[in-house]
Amino acid sequence: MKTDGQSLKVAHEKAARDFGASNCFRNESTATSTKIAAQAMYWQGDIVLGMECHKSHHYGLVLCGGQPLYVEAYPLTRNSMYGAAR
Repeated sequence: MKTDGQSLKVAHEKAARDFGASNCFRNESTATSTKIAAQAMYWQGDIVLGMECHKSHHYGLVLCGGQPLYVEAYPLTRNSMYGAAR
C-alpha cells in the first residue's frame, strides 16, 4: 500500500463517500485509537480491573476520570494463560 499524501487523500475521499460522510479522518495510531475507544466505554468514577496490557488502555481510562485497579497476574499453566491474584 502506498503511503504518500495523495494516496491517503484519495483513500479518505473514498471512505467518506462509502459511508455517506462529508469527510473521513484515518488514525494511524493504534494507541490513540485504543484511548478513544476506552473513553467511549468508561465513565467518570468507574473502577476497572487491570493487569498486563498496553498503557493506552490505562491512559484512556484515566483521561475520562476512571480509576484503574491493578491486580497481580500469575500463570495458569493448565489453561495456558494468566489469571488475577485472589
